[in-house]
Amino acid sequence: MVLTYPYGSVAAVRKEAGDPDPEDVTDLEIEEEIDSAGELIELETQRTWDSTMKGWFLVKRIVKYIASAFVMDKYDDPKGEMDKNFTKGMLLLEKLTHIDTGMGDVNIAVTEYQTYPKNPHAVTSRGRLSPNPIVEVAVDPDDIYEQEF
Repeated sequence: MVLTYPYGSVAAVRKEAGDPDPEDVTDLEIEEEIDSAGELIELETQRTWDSTMKGWFLVKRIVKYIASAFVMDKYDDPKGEMDKNFTKGMLLLEKLTHIDTGMGDVNIAVTEYQTYPKNPHAVTSRGRLSPNPIVEVAVDPDDIYEQEF
């Protein structure tokens, strides 16, 4: 079975937020904050997460911290717990984003080097050790430090 939503539970977020009275913060309000935290993660990682993916449990933890910070944001917080939870969640989200970028294919678009400014349309090679398409001679790596006069 694949779970895609919700990323967190109302009970876990309520507990992390300091267990506010259900009359002050309804379950529906907490569900909205869980959804907001989930959307934040989806926007940052550019994917919808499910229980089969690497990082799923980290996503649930991030949602718990960020959603609880959203809940606590509505109230006075002299101990700074809201800031701590939000910071924890965002640091973990940064780690998740780093993990996520290493999971897929990497496409690199590269344009050819060009000489500038005297001949902007001439194509040159990218490196000293690669063959030059104009001259068609490669530089020997052993000779790069020898100067011949």
